[in-house]
Amino acid sequence: MTTPEAILTAFQDRFGSPATICIVLGFDGVPPELKELREHVGRCWSGIPRLRLRMARPVRGRPPYAWEKGPAPDLDRCVVETPIPDGATLEDLLGRLLSQTLPELPGLPPWRLHLVPAPAGHEFTLILLAHHALLDGISLVTLVRQICDRPPGPPRSDVPVLPAAAAPLATRVRRAAAVLAELSVPAAPYRCTRPVDGDRAVARSRVPREVLDTAARALPGVKALPNDAYLACVAGALRRVRGALGPPHRDDRVHCAMPADIRPLDAHNTVGNLITTLRVRLPVDVADPVERLRAVHAATTRLKERDASAGMADILALGARLGPRAQPLVAARAAAPHLWSTLCSHVPVSRPMTMGGAVLREVSGFSCLTPRMGFLQVLMRYRDAYTLCLTGDGAHRPYLSPLADAFADEAHTLAALAPSRA
Repeated sequence: MTTPEAILTAFQDRFGSPATICIVLGFDGVPPELKELREHVGRCWSGIPRLRLRMARPVRGRPPYAWEKGPAPDLDRCVVETPIPDGATLEDLLGRLLSQTLPELPGLPPWRLHLVPAPAGHEFTLILLAHHALLDGISLVTLVRQICDRPPGPPRSDVPVLPAAAAPLATRVRRAAAVLAELSVPAAPYRCTRPVDGDRAVARSRVPREVLDTAARALPGVKALPNDAYLACVAGALRRVRGALGPPHRDDRVHCAMPADIRPLDAHNTVGNLITTLRVRLPVDVADPVERLRAVHAATTRLKERDASAGMADILALGARLGPRAQPLVAARAAAPHLWSTLCSHVPVSRPMTMGGAVLREVSGFSCLTPRMGFLQVLMRYRDAYTLCLTGDGAHRPYLSPLADAFADEAHTLAALAPSRA
């Protein structure tokens, strides 16, 4: 396993925090028969070696963590129908699935596809779950494209080559030093960074695409990105929902983890876990929405100028040199509460999709909590909307829906300021 894969495996194996992520697809149309879906998945995914991997059982329950190749997945066990229980909601089902670990039994591949029919029969949901060490969010989108009509091209086997490898030593040292200097400024030990419990809950809110795109234009003379507006609106939501972070009640030391895709441009269909993690301060202490956007834009610009994604890759490569026995130590450092208070991920889905005549209406995505991160956010972009997807443990369940609603309000507020500030 690569260092990021081993870290995520240790989160579940050593710290008991499920490393299950998922993408949720809401279709308008008649749901497929389960047998038909299994056959379709078999045709579309049979040539993807990554989906045959199993987790090698560590000797005496200890690392090193490793993958081993297995036979073709048993689709009767990997592709299942899961109706929503009476009196429950789709969100309830998602919370239950995210609280479970994958694989359920040794020897099975750590992914599942759930078909969730609607009672009316004219719509359905697909939920693709995976251990985060096996697949990242971009990979989930790639796999979804393969089972939808007219896929853009076959997925490639994962290529765990970090872009930092070809750089001169002096460049790698400089990049890594800049990242370490940023990480040396500790986040405040908020209540949300205490060890998480075993429960999982989710919440969502949708924002029209034009709203968040307009919000990004609120800085006069500056070309901010929608991702900058996303982070600024999360900071604004945390100002509104004070209980989410918990004490100590100071707003100047809120830092988020921000995953970054490190796939080469010519390998966008690569399936695996090919991300690194950046660190961004969320300006929760800034009252003005436009000034929050300015602070976020300045922070993300510095990360790009310092090539921080490659710098973090350099650090992870150094962690790999410590040897497999150091994997739990590296994972413990990655989950340290002084590094980040929450996580903000952004996964775009580039084009509309259909499957067998059913139209993909909406896409959501939910990530896994680290051992000391009580809630996190994933922003999904599909067609004409952004969907903010929050995952939290049981202690943070009461804050998830208020945070989702506050984010939408912040996006509209910032967008309304764009014409007057532009």
